[in-house]
Amino acid sequence: MAKTGNKRQGPVIGIDLGTAYSCVAVWQDGRVEIVTNVDGGRTTPSYVAFTDTEKLVGDAAKSQASRNPTNTVFGTKRLMGRRFSDSSVQTGLKLWPFDVAPSRGDRPMVAVSYKRKQKMLAAEEVASMLLSKMKAEAEAYLGSTVKNAVVTVPASFDVLQRRATKHACAIAGLNVVGFIHDPTAAAVAYGYGIHESADDKNVLVFDLGGGHKIDVSGNPRAMMRLMAACEEAKRTLSSASWAAIEIDCLHEAIDFYSTITRDQIDDLNMDLFSKCLDPIKKCLADAGMDRSSVENVILVGGSTRIPRVRRLVQDLFNGKELRQYIDPEEAEALGAAIARRSDNFLNLLLVDSTASSLGVEETGGAMAVIIPKNTSIPVWWTEKIISMLPHHNNGVLISVFEGERPRARDNTLLGELQLPSCHMGGNFRFKIHVSVCMGIDADSVLTVSAGARNKVNQMIIMEHSQLSKEEIERMAKEAKEYMAEEEEKKERIKAKNSLEEFLYKKHHAIEEEKRKVDNALSAIEEMIQQVHDDQVSSARDFEEALKKLMIE
Repeated sequence: MAKTGNKRQGPVIGIDLGTAYSCVAVWQDGRVEIVTNVDGGRTTPSYVAFTDTEKLVGDAAKSQASRNPTNTVFGTKRLMGRRFSDSSVQTGLKLWPFDVAPSRGDRPMVAVSYKRKQKMLAAEEVASMLLSKMKAEAEAYLGSTVKNAVVTVPASFDVLQRRATKHACAIAGLNVVGFIHDPTAAAVAYGYGIHESADDKNVLVFDLGGGHKIDVSGNPRAMMRLMAACEEAKRTLSSASWAAIEIDCLHEAIDFYSTITRDQIDDLNMDLFSKCLDPIKKCLADAGMDRSSVENVILVGGSTRIPRVRRLVQDLFNGKELRQYIDPEEAEALGAAIARRSDNFLNLLLVDSTASSLGVEETGGAMAVIIPKNTSIPVWWTEKIISMLPHHNNGVLISVFEGERPRARDNTLLGELQLPSCHMGGNFRFKIHVSVCMGIDADSVLTVSAGARNKVNQMIIMEHSQLSKEEIERMAKEAKEYMAEEEEKKERIKAKNSLEEFLYKKHHAIEEEKRKVDNALSAIEEMIQQVHDDQVSSARDFEEALKKLMIE
């Protein structure tokens, strides 16, 4: 786990910021607990919606998505740390009902209408709204202010994606004291409290999470409704053999009614299910292990509930029992909270590592790897001598890349460092040897230095599509203003509800009193009529009746 700061004041919460659902956990009174949201749920949909009057986050946002598809944002985790021109973002443009447009530095920005005004929001800003909600719910649960968090990230997240996640947390008022890989967090959650043996064990964590790939190009509202119905059917099929899908007036007043069986789902998705095994096989190969060496297999992520997926994984490991006694959508948040608990249970050593190789482009266009993939973080200065050809009076341009492709330009460009011609000694005809050093600190900040002839230039990699310090501070200020508005709104609703409750009680009391008066009037009118019509009772009878009424 990468430590990213020393501001350890107060409780530390564990947050799983998921693509489809998010979750927050706390360590309290010697145990780890999931924080339930205001709707009573243990996970919160990763949705943020914007209307003419307010922002909605979580369940409230998702529940109105079909009515407001272009202003309901989800899956922003896929935008964080990415360029607009990245292939993954371009693919998403065909699938998302909301608009995404390029901004400065090729940064993808989400376009929404909020309070009848158009706004352009960075993915980190949208994610911070979800983080703010989880922070507030944790504070309500603990009864104290929360400033620090351990946040889970996919093992595949690169330097820029982690930094974007940290920026989102900063906007939400959270200091990230550590990142922990999703599967590592799940392993910690499953390992906590288990004392089967003191011996070392090989544990494989298989994480198949959320995400949506839908074609909303034709009718965003209809597709959002269909997506919600299909998601509900998928959940039903995890425990039942068939499910019904019923949507009234799906498109152009046409109703949609259908049923789908578990076998049909298996047939439709068999190619995808089979591909799920490829990362497992690659992981074992990278670790130099075979399947028989794995003693425990842990399933994480909502999609691991799909029976066919479970059978395929179990068959791959020769029928080995799969561990899933923790809700797969809660395991990562639990593990993050456990990892930073107050005691020293298990003395866990959690080590973060680079998701991809880091290097520079050498003459000829090849990728010269300086920090290999899976290197433990932090990384102290790692040096490599690169042969490069100066470009006349411009000196040498050092291009820094991240990725596994042999050709540097096929990888992700992180930044460029210019080594001036004065460092070259005036000889531009031949290759020269350039010393390139790289280091990554606990904040996942990559620093690169390059030198020749004892003259060194240095830079800190800050990709142009990343948020600046000023932008983060502005967004954090706006987030606080939004939270203040939300608090004022809550106080207004609370006061309004109190007044309405008092008025309803008074109204009920008066109505009850009126009912009693009406009943009494009816009884008196009936007695008056009886006395008026009575021609046989004696004076004594009338006197006794009067005494009885006076006593009552």
